[in-house]
Amino acid sequence: MKQKLAITLAALALLAAGCNTKVQNKEESPNTEQTQNTENKQAESTAAAQANTPAMTQPSDTHFSDGSDVEAVPTPEVLEIKMTADAFVPAQITINKGDYIQFTNTDSKAHWPASDPHPTHTGLPGFDSLKGIETGKYYRYQFTNAGTFGFHDHLHPALKGTVTVK
Repeated sequence: MKQKLAITLAALALLAAGCNTKVQNKEESPNTEQTQNTENKQAESTAAAQANTPAMTQPSDTHFSDGSDVEAVPTPEVLEIKMTADAFVPAQITINKGDYIQFTNTDSKAHWPASDPHPTHTGLPGFDSLKGIETGKYYRYQFTNAGTFGFHDHLHPALKGTVTVK
């Protein structure tokens, strides 16, 4: 009895699998035709576009170089200004466009580097640590504009400096 039940269940499973395959084939059939039509249309479009595209010509020599006439782009440097109890060290610095200045606090009190004028910091928007930098910590800013920019310590406004960007 158990054998007959097992055989009957196996037969039903096979029958169900066969029906499922037929259903899947019917569902895939239109998709397969649609996919084939889409692929044919894409191939025709590509062939038409290539037929209407002028032949490639040798580019002029002004677009190519052996590298001898190309100016190397310098890698940005990180230069340090220390914030002490009495001053920015150095107080004046000249850097290249794209370089960073790292303002490192070597004092026991917090310092807040920011662009002039005090207290608005509008001389170079974005150059503002937005908070006091604690002892041993730093604030780093990348100077992307050429010019001369004054800065100060927002918490100790008498401390000033200048960055000249070439």
